[in-house]
Amino acid sequence: MGAATQPRGDDRLTEQLTTLAVRYLGDDCPSDELDRLVQLCSSELQARIGETLSAGLTADQIREFGRLAEADDEAAGLAFLNRNLPRFYEVVAVHQRRLLRDVRRRFVLMAAARIHAPREAAAEDAPADRLSAAPVLDTVRVDGETAT
Repeated sequence: MGAATQPRGDDRLTEQLTTLAVRYLGDDCPSDELDRLVQLCSSELQARIGETLSAGLTADQIREFGRLAEADDEAAGLAFLNRNLPRFYEVVAVHQRRLLRDVRRRFVLMAAARIHAPREAAAEDAPADRLSAAPVLDTVRVDGETAT
């Protein structure tokens, strides 16, 4: 499969985040929280990828790519990436795995804290049977750094 025909990463990211949310939060995860999680993670993924890829470009190449992005010329943008950054899809895959790992880790920590928290404290924060994606949303940071 050629680089220009790779599947869209944002669709895959949405699918994987949805799977994580259902696994750790249950089927009743509010759609607005899930949408916000997907949006935040997509933005974070773009920032991580952009930082990595821009380190391998000259200032002129960065300006050229910026013009292509502003023109919303996907075909020209893909041609630019294939020509100047042949490892683009590999970089995307690596950062996507790392971001999903960071989100999964946060979900696991939330679940563990909930299990070990006194029952009264858990009752004050959320219904006893449900966790929220909100704490995960607040901890996704550039370079995988999380605020705790």
